[in-house]
Amino acid sequence: MTLSSPLRHLAVIMDGNRRWANARGLFSVEGHRQGVKTLKALVKECLNLGVDYLTAYAFSSENWKRTAKELDFLFELLKESAIDELGSLDEQGVKVKFLGDLSVFKNTSLLDSLMDLEKATQHNSRLVFNIALNYGAVAELTRAVNMITESLSEKEIRELEENSFKEYLYTADIPDPDVIVRTGGKHRLSNYLLWQAAYSKLIFTDILWPDFKLDDIKSQLNILVSRL
Repeated sequence: MTLSSPLRHLAVIMDGNRRWANARGLFSVEGHRQGVKTLKALVKECLNLGVDYLTAYAFSSENWKRTAKELDFLFELLKESAIDELGSLDEQGVKVKFLGDLSVFKNTSLLDSLMDLEKATQHNSRLVFNIALNYGAVAELTRAVNMITESLSEKEIRELEENSFKEYLYTADIPDPDVIVRTGGKHRLSNYLLWQAAYSKLIFTDILWPDFKLDDIKSQLNILVSRL
């Protein structure tokens, strides 16, 4: 696949893992396992296309409503992926960053693995791969406001400009997404990058995440990036 013009930042909402598994008579965990494979393939596609930033919505702050069994599997899968992919991502020049409130994982082997992955890839620059984990845009904005009120004077707050506010977001040093893609047929952002998505182009597809490839939306993507 080639693009009609450069795409700097692609963000994805990876929806449909459980429905993919249910349609095949499989346990939902198999959908998540296949979804990880799809994400790995997308990283390679972004590298080939020269995309600078890829941001993936891996686990939202609302996902805690899922069953304890599914959550345990998701976190174990995340830990395994962080360990297994560390060497490969580093070799490919991928820098991994986690966006969200990771304090809930404090003193866990999962957090250790995630931080090891961040540290091992921190000097890479070919692709910045952001993984939104325990992330919610409303919580991110609330956190930003709290940080501002704690660190700035009343006068500084009154004079605060848009670009200065952005410095308090998880994505402070990241350009806003050019395009946000959501799979799975739902047409909403679901509390994802609400500030950053102000001028993003949006693509919604019925394809379930485990079956997704950028080639599936090639024509839409080319039209949108040509207008960036």
